Amino acid sequence: MELNKEIPEPIKKQIIKNCSICGKEINFIKAAETEPVIMNLKKKSLISPLSWMGGKDKQWSLIKEELPEKIECWIEPFLGGGSVALHAIDEDSAWSYILNDLNEDLIGFFSAIKKNGPRHYQTHPSLKKIPRTLKEAEILYDNSPEEIRFWIDNILKFNGMPRARWYQSRLEGNYRQSRIERLINASWLLNKKEVALVNSDYVEFVKFYLDIIDLYHLDSSKSPIFFFLDPPYFYSQKNNIYNNHSKIDFTQLKKVIDDIDKSGCKFLLTIDASVEMEELFKDYKIIKKNWKYTSTNRRRDACKTGVELFVKNY
Repeated sequence: MELNKEIPEPIKKQIIKNCSICGKEINFIKAAETEPVIMNLKKKSLISPLSWMGGKDKQWSLIKEELPEKIECWIEPFLGGGSVALHAIDEDSAWSYILNDLNEDLIGFFSAIKKNGPRHYQTHPSLKKIPRTLKEAEILYDNSPEEIRFWIDNILKFNGMPRARWYQSRLEGNYRQSRIERLINASWLLNKKEVALVNSDYVEFVKFYLDIIDLYHLDSSKSPIFFFLDPPYFYSQKNNIYNNHSKIDFTQLKKVIDDIDKSGCKFLLTIDASVEMEELFKDYKIIKKNWKYTSTNRRRDACKTGVELFVKNY
């Protein structure tokens, strides 16, 4: 079988070791040290350094309840703000992680903080001073490296949405020492385990891994390969809330899910509840859980409570 040639060669090289897929070696970027100076976030619910539409920092405990007992390789086609993956790494949910997103700037951010390591950011001058005004933030932004510029821009916008503008209220509420510590902690976590970061369309990304599984006749029951899928919300796409990075065809997503199921791998999909989604994924086990959608809270009103669908094949 010939593997998908559209996937860049560096991405192919990242494939070949994770979860003992074929036993070959690849080089993962490692930080110079294994322990950061600041590690006081273990017992806190918030772990992602980013603000992200649909982020699931506060829902990790509900997701954790539905995970398989044994996972060797965690594959995530929609990384987003990374809260689920970071929680999974923090709690040793799997041995290795392959994390993908179509957003090139997002993957660039996570790749940079992984490569540089936590100690780099503990002493970085851009993170030593907390700006008090948007003008101070703009000056800091202009004098920071690319990954910190991405981070500043993200936390000063509502849910990190690219089309949004900076707000003084976001500066006062988000630009805090605890948020800087989350960035440092994320840098450490990305070096705690075998982690590969990939920038690709999710369809091509999943197809490539399934080709690897088929090519090497892998038995997922012996080396459990798990797909966690957290796509953009159905409701938000209907209402044009997301940017172009986050628009997907749900009929195509169903085909990808079916291919994962046929491969013998386990998957867990989380999506906002709707008649359309229940009908689309009716062939699989569906669990409904009450959910607080904090990303809809623009004016600090009571958070919207809704229902999330957990779709799985185990």
